[in-house]
Amino acid sequence: MRLSRPYLALSVLIALCPACVDRTFAPLGRDLPCAAPEPTDNPEAAVVIIRAPVENTWLTTCSGVAIAPSLIATQLKCVLGRSLPATTEANQVPAPAYSDGSRDDRTGSSDLQTRCNADAGWTPVETGNFASRLGAPVATGLLTVSSTSEPGDTPGIAAIDVFTMPAQSLCEDDVAVIALERRLDTPRVAIRFGESSVQDTGLILSGFCQNATYQLERREWPVSVQAVATTAPSSLAPARSILTSSTVAGYSAGGAAFAADSMALVGLVMSGTLFPDCEPSEEGSTLVMALAPYRRMLLDIAEATGETLYAEYQPEIGVEVCGAPPGSGDVASATKR
Repeated sequence: MRLSRPYLALSVLIALCPACVDRTFAPLGRDLPCAAPEPTDNPEAAVVIIRAPVENTWLTTCSGVAIAPSLIATQLKCVLGRSLPATTEANQVPAPAYSDGSRDDRTGSSDLQTRCNADAGWTPVETGNFASRLGAPVATGLLTVSSTSEPGDTPGIAAIDVFTMPAQSLCEDDVAVIALERRLDTPRVAIRFGESSVQDTGLILSGFCQNATYQLERREWPVSVQAVATTAPSSLAPARSILTSSTVAGYSAGGAAFAADSMALVGLVMSGTLFPDCEPSEEGSTLVMALAPYRRMLLDIAEATGETLYAEYQPEIGVEVCGAPPGSGDVASATKR
């Protein structure tokens, strides 16, 4: 990927300078951002469309969520090309053309239940099609982000850098952050960096899908939580993820999972059907990648790009409300960005 800023862009295949972005899982309480002063109205408006055009089609069409005006969090597959058998950077190039039936290559949809072996700790299943492996990074200059469901020929804001976790397959640490060349006009989103349970309250999944007239539109799906995996995978969900009821359209992969009680951003949609339709015909479940474990990475990206992230106000983790006088109320002081 082309480097267009003083800091280092990450890709799946490029080693990371340790001083640039820390991808370790920091203990809770380390360098937390300040909390949003109040809940944000309509945080769903921060859910955006990610595209990469190539040869009269799309190399990728996914959802993402603006965690800051110029930072878009999304699913890792949304910034990669088709999965290839090659294992070296020199041989991994995105396929320029797509045949009928290859819609899964143009969306972030991934049926991790079939691509990953849950009984073996969510390791890749190799069946000869290399579907669980990572494809080559999409060239940064091809990625564009739009905040509205505009026609496909309307240019979005271009990406200038992409940051990822050092995942080796689609079965692990499925998180990417896109840095944009200019800021979007989106609402502020508060991220749940604490460990408050969503088991009882449920989630609202938000992402784009294709309606009956073949236009993209943003939809919300209320879902219940079936299982939560923390640092270790379970038989139902990979590490750091949440298994929810129902399913979503393929274009919704990379979209937001909001806590139903506070509308704080809990995680990103990891899976979806092969179909982009707003009314998927398949029944099933959706995996969500929780964002709290990736706070070290997210905060370092925000610092490197000059952006600010906001936490959900949770007194138990000691986060200062942004703009509040130090020591005011019962809110403990914490590191601000």
